[in-house]
Amino acid sequence: MLAKCAAMTDAAIGKRLGRSKVGVVIRRLKFGIHKLTPPVPWALDEDSMLRDLYGAVDTIFLAAMLTRPPEALRARAFYLNLRMRKAWSQEEDEILWAHYPCTPVPVFACLLPRRTDRNIYHRADVLGIERGHAYVLSTWDQRHHAYPPELRSLIRLHHNVQRKLQDVEAKH
Repeated sequence: MLAKCAAMTDAAIGKRLGRSKVGVVIRRLKFGIHKLTPPVPWALDEDSMLRDLYGAVDTIFLAAMLTRPPEALRARAFYLNLRMRKAWSQEEDEILWAHYPCTPVPVFACLLPRRTDRNIYHRADVLGIERGHAYVLSTWDQRHHAYPPELRSLIRLHHNVQRKLQDVEAKH
């Protein structure tokens, strides 16, 4: 039956089941059923970007930049023998001690290549580094405007998509 449905569009499946196209897409992705499309070979510039950014930026964000599913990104990183984890150096710890108490992580994360925001938060917790008093009292807007414009627009897009998905789920 799955092979039969793979040839159908989401709208056609929804019509047969009495559901909307969006409802079918959400349910299909929830069950891990992706449209069966032939794999697209990886280009050299994609491999280069993956080598440069894997582990330094969020995997979902990188997958969106490369227009690939996150699973394909992780599989290609494994194939290229790229690792997310490596021991923290003394220099990286010093950067963390200098910037973490008073600066939003995405602003100084470029100083820590191959480290995700989550890695940075975890390492700061392990080292016992806490946010400074001024940072804690600053408003979200002040911290948010420290982000690069591209990241701000991506955050805004993410929040809009989340709200729309919640609206769709509430209707069904």
